[in-house]
Amino acid sequence: MSFEKYLMGIDIGTGGGRCFIFDLNGKEVASTYREWTYLYPNIPHAVEFDPKEMWNIIKFCIVNTLSKSKINPSKIAGISSTSMREGIVLLDKEGKEIYAAPNVDWRGFKEAEETEKAFGEKIYEVSGRWPAPLLAPYRILWLKKHQVEKYNKVDTMLMLSDWVLYKLSNVISSEPSIASSSGMLDIKRREWSEDIIEWLRLPKDIFPRIYEGGEQIGELPKEVASETGLKEGAPIIAGGADTQCGLLGTAAVEEGQTTAVAGTTTPVQMVVNTPLISKKKKLWTGAHATKGRWVIESNAILTGLAFRWYRDSVGSLEKSMAQILQVDPYEIINREIESVPPGSNGVFAVFSSVFDGAQTLKVRSRGSFFGLNGTRPELTGRKEMARAMIENACYAVFANCLQLEECSNMKIKDVRICGGAAKSKIWTKIQADVIGKPVYVPQVKEATALGVAMCAGVGAGIYKNISEAASSLVHWETIQEPDKSANQIYNDLFWKWRRLHDVVFQLTIDGVLSNW
Repeated sequence: MSFEKYLMGIDIGTGGGRCFIFDLNGKEVASTYREWTYLYPNIPHAVEFDPKEMWNIIKFCIVNTLSKSKINPSKIAGISSTSMREGIVLLDKEGKEIYAAPNVDWRGFKEAEETEKAFGEKIYEVSGRWPAPLLAPYRILWLKKHQVEKYNKVDTMLMLSDWVLYKLSNVISSEPSIASSSGMLDIKRREWSEDIIEWLRLPKDIFPRIYEGGEQIGELPKEVASETGLKEGAPIIAGGADTQCGLLGTAAVEEGQTTAVAGTTTPVQMVVNTPLISKKKKLWTGAHATKGRWVIESNAILTGLAFRWYRDSVGSLEKSMAQILQVDPYEIINREIESVPPGSNGVFAVFSSVFDGAQTLKVRSRGSFFGLNGTRPELTGRKEMARAMIENACYAVFANCLQLEECSNMKIKDVRICGGAAKSKIWTKIQADVIGKPVYVPQVKEATALGVAMCAGVGAGIYKNISEAASSLVHWETIQEPDKSANQIYNDLFWKWRRLHDVVFQLTIDGVLSNW
């Protein structure tokens, strides 16, 4: 029908790019995913990407998604983008990319450590983030020290989602939620911090104008339309950081609402009405992807990545069975652990973390199992280890929720969950049992994509604001209520896990379990 409209979101992840089209009921119409590769220059901890290759992949995803949807491009009402946080692209005066890197480029280690000693407390109070090597200014300072010719050409700094919108519109812009992941934003003013720029002696004119999420920044030009199949003049709209868009996609837009974005890692963010700064300096504060809201963040760190390690290292039998049955190996694992009682017969896994500001970021991918009984393998085998891995992630989410409650002085009423873990019924059940609160599971598990589609809808004038978009587009698949008896068991087990966590964490910090 001629009045039908659709929303497009582009998601730049660590492993690859996605393009999604949603209808105005929040239903995914079509999507495309394609992986990309990284470049590893001969520089310690350095990772880059080829912007030409990445842009070609993004265009492929757009073209393929349009083709699969069979939608007339004129019906795409708005286009927006989200991305991994911390990744940046530097442009020269001609708008050409001279440096492009994801958030796993940690070359700025020394620069971050030097800055932390000199200005760490001040920068945290202004930006809500400790200096860390993955943040934009410390990589730029590395260029200033080691690649002076390239540094002298820098005319513009863009976060990754900003760069995608630039490629789609030829407009230089940024947005508060993704800009706050740079560690350069004055979190209270939602503008670039002149103080931090001055403290670090960076050029102030390289930072772009900031638009709020849901604001139109430009239109699709003719040349991009011909390359993508999109309609010339389509509105290009500011989106937001992937985690904050995940909150939008779980309708977490009002104060106190909390979401665990459970993917490779699991950021846990609570919406707040003012930019709270943790007195203990353990949390991050960021701008939300909707005007007038902020988030405080703790992070369970290794969750999905740790469970993938289990699948690949321990679950070879399950992988073989899954190949025969043509199902996901995680389905086999999930079925197996349903017979294991809460507490995994005394087996604990400690792989995830209770966020501790900058310190947690220094910990490598290390973890341990405890409680394996060599005389009773039938009680402490693969199934118990698998359930212990999930319980480990759920304990970590709970511990990080407690930190958010302490900082905000608010009690969490429920937790929303999206990402890979939200696809597992046993995972969401364990999470509800551990925290003793309802866990809301959305129909659209890729909530980040739905969240950025909301931004597109607001910018296109379909919705008055993000709250209205959330009411229209977010639907719940289930609300997992906690089991009281299981919660009582987990109350005791959680504190045992917490003590184990603190010991393992300290051993890693001390270098006993580290391979730095």
